[in-house]
Amino acid sequence: MKREVSQSELETRLNDLDIGHVISSLEQLSLYYFTDVQGDLASNEEGYGRNLDGCRSLLDDFNNARTSQQNDGS
Repeated sequence: MKREVSQSELETRLNDLDIGHVISSLEQLSLYYFTDVQGDLASNEEGYGRNLDGCRSLLDDFNNARTSQQNDGS
């Protein structure tokens, strides 16, 4: 069953809300969220750095092998 809520009752209920508490809670949740995001980004950056180092190492190995083949063929 629906019950009609008068405007004055609604205003009273809204005034009873502690808006400061709601805002504080949202700020805290936002801080937790962005702290998690920052941690994830830092972790990803470390992984990308390791992958980049691995790619550079493979490229060096490839170039060394190619140079060696060219020297052997000469």
